[in-house]
Amino acid sequence: MSVLADTKAFCGIAWNNYDFDIELRTFINAALSTLTELGVDVKTYVMNQEIDWPQVFVREYPEEVKPFVYLKVRQLFDPPQNAFLVSAIDKQLQELAWRINIHVERNQGGVDTWRQTP
Repeated sequence: MSVLADTKAFCGIAWNNYDFDIELRTFINAALSTLTELGVDVKTYVMNQEIDWPQVFVREYPEEVKPFVYLKVRQLFDPPQNAFLVSAIDKQLQELAWRINIHVERNQGGVDTWRQTP
């Protein structure tokens, strides 16, 4: 599925409901900007419903990218009213950011720099 459709599904919005597309794209692109700051090479931003995950990134992306985008959008678009849930999402985003940062550090230039060569 596309980035926008996946994010809509995570937020409980039907893929063919276009009422919130502008807001969701804005928040998705904000999350992608944060990923750029974490070292993930973002090639393009989400401008429409057709952009897929592989089109967004220069090279293979860590699996933690999707939940990071989903949670970041959820936090901005539909934040929970319960302070405990807000704190839980914040902690999850911090952990995902740390994992993404480690992945980027380890795979600089598309090469696993931690793997020992024989």
